Amino acid sequence: AIPMKFDGEGGWGVCALQSKEEVGRSSYTKYEFALPDGNNVLPLSLGQQVSLCCLDNNDSVVQGDFFPYSSRHERGKFSLLLPKGADVEKNGELLGSDRANLARALTTDINEGDEVAIKLGKTHLEYRGQYLPVNEMVFLASGMGIVPVLEEIKAVLPTGSSSVELASVVWFDENVKNFDIADKQLEAEYKKYPSKLAVTCIDNELTKDNPDIEDSVPNFSPGIMAVVSGPTSFAQRAKRYLVDRGYPKDCICVLP
Repeated sequence: AIPMKFDGEGGWGVCALQSKEEVGRSSYTKYEFALPDGNNVLPLSLGQQVSLCCLDNNDSVVQGDFFPYSSRHERGKFSLLLPKGADVEKNGELLGSDRANLARALTTDINEGDEVAIKLGKTHLEYRGQYLPVNEMVFLASGMGIVPVLEEIKAVLPTGSSSVELASVVWFDENVKNFDIADKQLEAEYKKYPSKLAVTCIDNELTKDNPDIEDSVPNFSPGIMAVVSGPTSFAQRAKRYLVDRGYPKDCICVLP
């Protein structure tokens, strides 16, 4: 594998849209992009986003930061997961306006074979708590917020890869069909590490009095790190929920 070079001005490189594909019965589309060389990999660290930038049909620059849907070790290509459709207002609630604009351009204006600029984005996974080592992780994800969570559990669960001994994933989506975007991958990880991974899918909102959530989110103890991933409104609710459950704020990492 050869790490892709980003030697354009401002650290940009180029990729090309290869395909658009619906994911299962979900309301999401997978966009696959080809890297310049079939052996290229994106040199991403865990929890790092990619920035994409292109011109839409009005010659406006649209740019957004995303967690790749594909593995960081994928060769020659990478993929993103985005809500179907070009409704910027509706998608803005899920993605924020910058990303929703880029999603609109990819849906309506960018065709297979078109080039898109890419550069490495910010890294967002960090633990600021005082209790080291981190031996347990709790992930609260909503909708496509599961995407970075998948990559993180794949990285921390293998024996010897980290100090993490237990991981709990609680994934919310009111549309059951949306669990198609990651249920097979989560199941595969569970089969590899049945004593280390617990997964709960909840087809409802995050509320205080839901016994399924109470049971799935462990009480805080030193050494637990919580990661929240999803739309802004969900992230605020999830953080408040964890604080109410006794989690110190510096042990909660909120992904954008």
